[in-house]
Amino acid sequence: MKTNRKPLTLNEKRLIAALHEGKEHAKNAKELAIIIGVDKRTIVSLVKSSRNKGYLIGSSHKQPYSGYYMITTMEEFNQTVNGLNSARKHMTNTLNGLAKGFQDTFGISLLEAPPLRKKVK
Repeated sequence: MKTNRKPLTLNEKRLIAALHEGKEHAKNAKELAIIIGVDKRTIVSLVKSSRNKGYLIGSSHKQPYSGYYMITTMEEFNQTVNGLNSARKHMTNTLNGLAKGFQDTFGISLLEAPPLRKKVK
């Protein structure tokens, strides 16, 4: 199957090479950071950018398979997508709470507010 993926950066290539197939071979961010020679935040960024380019990188937060891996099954794909959807829901709830707090504090909704350029008093 032919793909039209964007080219990977050198560190993205290193990430893909370091990942094994299947969640039973997941590696956590700390392990990957040591292998690639970057910090854990960079690993998270590399996973995100590689996924955005179409690479099937799975993630699991459940022991004993906690970490990142190359997706090989529909089950692994669905588990990763469900985890990302759950994170999105939590983030949406947080954003909604902040928007409500803004409205309660300043008496206007974010839709009506001018752009914030100065410190809010």
